[in-house]
Amino acid sequence: MNNLADQITIEEITLLNSRNEIHVRGIQHRGYLNFASSWYISSHELNRLLNQLQKVNPLKEIGALFENNYSSEGLIMCLTAEDLDNTRIEMNWMDVAMPIREIRA
Repeated sequence: MNNLADQITIEEITLLNSRNEIHVRGIQHRGYLNFASSWYISSHELNRLLNQLQKVNPLKEIGALFENNYSSEGLIMCLTAEDLDNTRIEMNWMDVAMPIREIRA
């Protein structure tokens, strides 16, 4: 990995099934700057993120590391950095997001 490329260190991924929300929390690295960030992402971006995490953690099954918890809002799935050997990945998984198109009749 290029040390000056935009990267993120994943701290936590949370899925709230009842609200169809996916929240990612981590440290963003841009050049020599590091700052805490969080994003709400789509399921397509989640798939790309999990693929990137699987590449840097080849000996673990990333999907199996999510912990299921139940609350008054329903199922909450969470993956924390402690479950991973490598948590730093390139940010390009967010750059290839499909453009949102609105169709009106």
